[in-house]
Amino acid sequence: MKPKNVDSFNVLAKLYKEQSSIYDFWTEPRSLDRPIDIMVPPTHAKAFEGILRTYNMEHRVKIQDVQRLVSTALLKEKEKKIIGKINIHIALKVQSMSPEKTRLLQPA
Repeated sequence: MKPKNVDSFNVLAKLYKEQSSIYDFWTEPRSLDRPIDIMVPPTHAKAFEGILRTYNMEHRVKIQDVQRLVSTALLKEKEKKIIGKINIHIALKVQSMSPEKTRLLQPA
C-alpha cells in the first residue's frame, strides 16, 4: 500500500511504532512516495481494513495466506531432500552390485 497523504502516512507510522506486536511491517513507513508492505493477522484484518477505508488508502493483498505459502515451501524442500537420499541410496546399491547385475540395469 502507499499512503495518499500526510494523515494516512502518520496513521501507518503510528501503527508501526505502537502496534508492532500485531502488525508485521515488512517495509518501514519512510515517506509518502514509498509503498509499505504489512502482514496483518486474520484476527485483525477487519479492523485494519476499517483503518484503510477511513483514510481512503488503496491496497492489495500480495499473499493471501503466508503460513500456507511457508508450509508448502518447507514441504517441497523436505521432498527434495528425501528424493535426494533415495537417489543416493539407489546409487550406492547399484555400485555394490556385481558387474553382471549392473549390465541388466542398462537400457537395451
